[in-house]
Amino acid sequence: PNTNTGVQALVERARTTAGVHTISKWDTARPAVRALRDNRVLAILPDQRAGKGEGLLLPMFGQATRFYSSPAQLALLSGA
Repeated sequence: PNTNTGVQALVERARTTAGVHTISKWDTARPAVRALRDNRVLAILPDQRAGKGEGLLLPMFGQATRFYSSPAQLALLSGA
């Protein structure tokens, strides 16, 4: 969520108009798994970097980088 309530309202209105359903990052994994099992599109916006001590340390372009494991976990849970 955006800290600017006006911007957040604009984004939500645009998403609703386009028929996009959002799942809060604070929600459980259940709605995301259900969407994948129902063969719906699930987009995860990877705009956050996993911090030190979080996520998996994997190579990317020759550099060790931390990634969250949740996209892979969702794929495994849903059978996607």
